[in-house]
Amino acid sequence: MLTIVASDEFVIPTGNLYEGPLEMVEVAFEAMNGEAGVTPLYKDIYGEWKTSFAPLMDHNGKVLAIIGFDHTRSYIETELKKIENMLKKTN
Repeated sequence: MLTIVASDEFVIPTGNLYEGPLEMVEVAFEAMNGEAGVTPLYKDIYGEWKTSFAPLMDHNGKVLAIIGFDHTRSYIETELKKIENMLKKTN
């Protein structure tokens, strides 16, 4: 995988190659075959993550590239807590 754009806080600098774990590679291949997907939580040398991939297609449905987004475990847990709190307020 090649990191093209990243937030300032992201641990892999833009332009660096990354060899992800099998869970990530499998979902990336699914995206290359036209199916969006999300990995289970996985660990690598940078921490714990979930990664989502989606295909970018032309007007004929041919996959031209894939795009992926990484989220840390702490980010996911924070967002889930926000949703939980919002749901509690509506009940």
